[in-house]
Amino acid sequence: MRWDEISLSEKIWCIPKTKSKNGKTLYIGLADKLIEVLQNRKLCSKSEWVFPSPKEQ
Repeated sequence: MRWDEISLSEKIWCIPKTKSKNGKTLYIGLADKLIEVLQNRKLCSKSEWVFPSPKEQ
């Protein structure tokens, strides 16, 4: 999950067709509580990944 795939304002995670198993772009709705978690995560994240591995930090 990368930050450029997430729209916090629209509450959507867009998985590009190049990454999906069926070759189609997927749009996944995000719950309000998850949006809150992601907003807090973004404040302290310097990575392009939402949940980077410890090696990348």
